[in-house]
Amino acid sequence: MTKPIIFRDDDIGQWTKLQEFKKVHEVFMRYGVIHTIAVICNGLDKCDDLINYLKLKQSSFSVQLHCFDHLDFSTLSEQELNYQFTESLKMFELIGIEKPVTWFPPWNKINTQAIRVAESFGFKASWEKVSMEYYLRHNGDVGWPVVNFHSWYVPEQMLVEPCLKVYTNQ
Repeated sequence: MTKPIIFRDDDIGQWTKLQEFKKVHEVFMRYGVIHTIAVICNGLDKCDDLINYLKLKQSSFSVQLHCFDHLDFSTLSEQELNYQFTESLKMFELIGIEKPVTWFPPWNKINTQAIRVAESFGFKASWEKVSMEYYLRHNGDVGWPVVNFHSWYVPEQMLVEPCLKVYTNQ
């Protein structure tokens, strides 16, 4: 039995190139694996094509929070953290996508204050991850629940299918 793994695609937002993103997502759909995306909220409301695609394919996605602004959350004050989470929630409501339950901090930079503030907004902080290269090198036998990648980065795009083959034993 394969351990449940979250395949976390970071930095989805206003700079996402939809055609590249769709190619990666189609691989997830072919393997029947949920594509977890970590969204950068600032400017997302200007991305109608991306939002419409996420809504159209919503059953094959898990939309989670990366950040409002791509910052080092371990250095922010409580006031700044509150702003980041408040604005992120406003954006999810504005675009009509269900509130995420998991927060994947940028660069996995986190501290106890950031965790506490995230939890006060109803988010579970998640920063335990491995790279796709590590996942493949260990044939999926990793001790972390998350495999992290960026669909915008071509070398990692090329690793999506090999990882999903390992995960689904195909």
